[in-house]
Amino acid sequence: MQKPVLVIKLGTAVISNGKGIIVQSIIKKVAAEIAALSDAYRIVLVSSGAVGSGRSFFPNYKGTLAERKAAAAVGNPILIRHYQKHFSAYGIPVAQALCERHHFSSRSRFLQLKETFAEFWKNGILPVMNENDLVSNVELQFSDNDELWLVLALIRCE
Repeated sequence: MQKPVLVIKLGTAVISNGKGIIVQSIIKKVAAEIAALSDAYRIVLVSSGAVGSGRSFFPNYKGTLAERKAAAAVGNPILIRHYQKHFSAYGIPVAQALCERHHFSSRSRFLQLKETFAEFWKNGILPVMNENDLVSNVELQFSDNDELWLVLALIRCE
């Protein structure tokens, strides 16, 4: 029998200070808690924080759609590096999985995604998911990953 899927969603406010800076002690604690659960569950971590992590690179940041997309593109690798650093202490590699709504609305794309997740789990890799802000437009945004984690929570990847 396969382990059940556990989807954990972390919002920007949970993992960062008020200026979008990732708080290392929180990521470290999250890594410890997820590592403790990894024997019992196939885990997906849905994490916000990319826009906040990248916005300090834009001196006149006002939060326009273009600025949020650019900040996310800068912030995503920063966010993943933090997760890599803290999960490596438990021997857990992480994978960045950037998704959009269409990955779940097309059966063939969904099956490809499901197959990839099965491969991650088979090899002890933690998928860290985020909306692909760079290419999403206003109509396709998952609204800060809230819809993304809900869709994943409803999916049984067997």
